Amino acid sequence: MRRYARQYDDSSCGPIAILNVIKWAGYRCTIKNDLKHIKKLCGYYENRPRGVCPDDLDRVLRLCGRRFKFEVRRLTVFKVKDIIKHLRNEGVVVVDYGYKKRKEVYIHNAILVAVSEGDIFTGINFFRNKTISKLKIKKLKEYCRCYTLDGGVTYEYPVAWFLTKY
Repeated sequence: MRRYARQYDDSSCGPIAILNVIKWAGYRCTIKNDLKHIKKLCGYYENRPRGVCPDDLDRVLRLCGRRFKFEVRRLTVFKVKDIIKHLRNEGVVVVDYGYKKRKEVYIHNAILVAVSEGDIFTGINFFRNKTISKLKIKKLKEYCRCYTLDGGVTYEYPVAWFLTKY
């Protein structure tokens, strides 16, 4: 099994997702040697509280796809069943979902979703300071649509990139 990287701060989820995609594609990539360059490609700033915007993530994923031999499809309307089907065909999916709590600033998180085992997915960099997490289908569904919870947490603007090696 590949050794994926995890995020150690509040805003580098996008660059970490890209680093993990490169690892998934079968290439050597490390936080120590490559993360700084990936952050630069993304237009990432250490003091930028919301990290990398989806358009920059898209641009860098496509650039990496050409270099590391994988196809990229960006979807803004998708369902969990689309993710399951793609994973069964040996692809991976980067899901970028946004959320905010009541009147706080909009925050987003990008995770790499790989390997489906029935109703359980492997979430790479899903929880901070944890590299690999088991992600239940119910939780993944929350990130794939727009809605507001009773506690005032609003999930919005889900985007997914379906990646396939060639």
